Amino acid sequence: MAALRDWKSGENSPLKFEGNMFNCTYASNIEWMAAAQQRNPANYHKLMHKLYELVMVPDDLEQGKLVNTMARSMIDEIDF
Repeated sequence: MAALRDWKSGENSPLKFEGNMFNCTYASNIEWMAAAQQRNPANYHKLMHKLYELVMVPDDLEQGKLVNTMARSMIDEIDF
């Protein structure tokens, strides 16, 4: 959320990050994740696995272009 906020104007404008600014957002995300996991564990696992794969790239690819291979419907498949 903080990183996205830095691009709000359309240009990268890093602002001072203060952890307390995002406590409500963090709590809301944790609540959503817990509900998603409880409602549909299989699809929740798929989503978390794809997110893990997306961010845990090998060191030699770290500076390369990040390519999202996650299906757009991945989040939509978690039934609430």
